[in-house]
Amino acid sequence: MCQVRTAADALVRSRWMDGPRRQEYLGRQAEIIAYTQARNRAAAESHRKSALSRLEELGIDVSTLRSCQLE
Repeated sequence: MCQVRTAADALVRSRWMDGPRRQEYLGRQAEIIAYTQARNRAAAESHRKSALSRLEELGIDVSTLRSCQLE
């Protein structure tokens, strides 16, 4: 949700800027959003690895757990 707000805010703020300035501003905002997405992916992977490690320490093999699959 924060990234959507950042993008919407950038569009509104850039509305009154001239072409080159608008492109530079929107480019910076796009870089911020891309950085945030990369950090979120890295954090999600780290949390996943930590959770799997904790489950393994508890003797739980997640590959043997049943899962819900919607058809």
